Amino acid sequence: MDIIVLNYKQNPQTKVKAEDIPNTIPANALAELLKNDSDPYYSVEAIDFPVMGNTHIYGVQGSYEKGYFESIEKDLKKKPIPGSKNGHSYSDKPTNDLFLVGMKIEETGNGTGTAYFKNYIPPKDFNGQDNYGLIRDSRLGLLQFSLVSRPVYDEKELETTGKYKVIGTNGGNRNDAVEEGAMKQTVNSRQETDFGLMRDLVKNGQVTLENIDGNIIQNGKVSRPALRQIVSRADCENKAEISEIISMIDKTKNGGKPVDINEIVTAVKNNNIAFADIAKNCGFVVRNVQDEENAKIVENMKKKLGDEPEKKLDTILAENAANAEAIVKNKVIAVYGQPKTKNGDVEADNPAYVYAMDKCKGKNSSEVDSLLVSLKDDPIMKMIASKNADMTTTAVVIGDSKKTGVSKNNIDGIPVIGG
Repeated sequence: MDIIVLNYKQNPQTKVKAEDIPNTIPANALAELLKNDSDPYYSVEAIDFPVMGNTHIYGVQGSYEKGYFESIEKDLKKKPIPGSKNGHSYSDKPTNDLFLVGMKIEETGNGTGTAYFKNYIPPKDFNGQDNYGLIRDSRLGLLQFSLVSRPVYDEKELETTGKYKVIGTNGGNRNDAVEEGAMKQTVNSRQETDFGLMRDLVKNGQVTLENIDGNIIQNGKVSRPALRQIVSRADCENKAEISEIISMIDKTKNGGKPVDINEIVTAVKNNNIAFADIAKNCGFVVRNVQDEENAKIVENMKKKLGDEPEKKLDTILAENAANAEAIVKNKVIAVYGQPKTKNGDVEADNPAYVYAMDKCKGKNSSEVDSLLVSLKDDPIMKMIASKNADMTTTAVVIGDSKKTGVSKNNIDGIPVIGG
């Protein structure tokens, strides 16, 4: 399933209150949700955009732009966006224990800004159980949410730079509450360039060897892989400062020295670990030989058939099948006559045609030719021929002539076809 998952944390210090965010969903939907709830509870969250998060491709990051949040807001005007308090469910029907009911987008210019979310948490969950624990965690600022959507990407950006920019949603929206660290990605981090802050964090041992979302500072920790990724670029700015931070991390207890390649090989051998799994965990997209061959096949199909090659190939195959069937029908008609026969005003199926077509089903042109020759000695066809012989009609009569094909002989003007 092509979905994107955008995690974000509740910010208990946000100055925006629930009453500051309008109820975006239809009034009748809100009334239904608030039925019998005299003191509704709302949680308020915020995401600064653009923000980095995952795409539908494992390990590949993308930027969630203003258009994505505008698209969520547009969908919210049609109906509430539900969420489960038990995280994501991709097999069974997820429970709807909370509901996104309001949004507000504040722009700061040049495509930047903040999207505020207003979640209604009812006193009872989907199964009628007490929702107090969820409400309590929200009041304490402990909740982490995860927006699920089917993405719309900026195709021009993807084609020219290879970067994924999420600019909208094709529906399938949910806003589930997830456990801390449930997804290997957080999106409330920033691409921090404050080297003083980074040095302080590293000195305090606040470092991570994970590259969760591509940002340098993630949940108050400096990411060594993110720094290495930046310093490896040809156009890297502040390379000396970044290298210094990396060196500091390598000297810390939590950072440690870089692992030697021989140590990695030994670890792989001793623990039966696949290099492909290591690459995936490092955020690389792994493609094997078969993947490369499949990609070449798809590319060649696109060159010959254009966009949506599978659909066009299906059309061609369907046309070929129809043409092949028409050829078989014409061959059978040439020998056994039209599909229908007439006796006066009465029209009926031509049994010889029906029987021959059944025998020819699935055969190619040359096979049909051979089959039609062999049918002249088929006992069932001979029986059909004897019953079908009616000298009072103008229908083709299947006889037992000693000539093949249409005989020049005839009986009362009726051509005789036989062997």
